Amino acid sequence: VLFSRAAKESTRDAFVFSVRMLATVGLAGIFGAVFGKKNTIVDCIGSVMMTSINASMIALVRALLTFVEERPVVTREARFYGPVPYLLSKILAEGPLDAFFSGLFGIIVHRICNMAGDEGT
Repeated sequence: VLFSRAAKESTRDAFVFSVRMLATVGLAGIFGAVFGKKNTIVDCIGSVMMTSINASMIALVRALLTFVEERPVVTREARFYGPVPYLLSKILAEGPLDAFFSGLFGIIVHRICNMAGDEGT
C-alpha cells in the first residue's frame, strides 16, 4: 500500500516531471559551460566533485521537502506502519526516477566536458 501510493505520487504530476527535466538539462548545460574548458587534472577533479555535490544536494533538498509535505499524513497514519516501512517504500518508489535524472545530468555533463578524454570524437 505504501509503495503503490509513493509510486503514484512520484509519477502522477507531469508538470513537475517537465520542470525537473528542464532544470536537469539546464543545470547540466551550465555546468558544461563552466567546466568544459578543463586543462589540468585539478580542473577535471573539480568538475567531477562539483557535479557530484550538485546532484546530491538536489536529491537531498527534494527528499527534505517531500518529508515536510508528507509529515501530517505520516503522523496521522503512524498506528498502521512505522518509519522504516515508510522510508523503504519511498526509496523503492522514487529511486528509479531520481536515478534517471541523475544519470541524465551525468551524461550531459560528461558529453559537454569530454570527461572520457576522447578528444577526437
